[in-house]
Amino acid sequence: MASRAVAVDAEDAGTPEKNYVNESRQSVAVAVEDSVDIDQIAVLAYAGWQRRGCPIGSPDLDWFAAEEELKGRKQAN
Repeated sequence: MASRAVAVDAEDAGTPEKNYVNESRQSVAVAVEDSVDIDQIAVLAYAGWQRRGCPIGSPDLDWFAAEEELKGRKQAN
């Protein structure tokens, strides 16, 4: 994924562009805080798949269940 640098002058501090940059940084920070480790999700999802008897198809069920469980654990702490 390509990244894009944004330069903002001090004079532009109150402009909509400056506000957009700050809001984007805040939403990225929130997304990172709310996220869980992909490796942990994968391990938990695999265990759930095995508990279900290793069915063919629907891997998203185990993935989303694992993700929700880990988010719940994180919120409980």
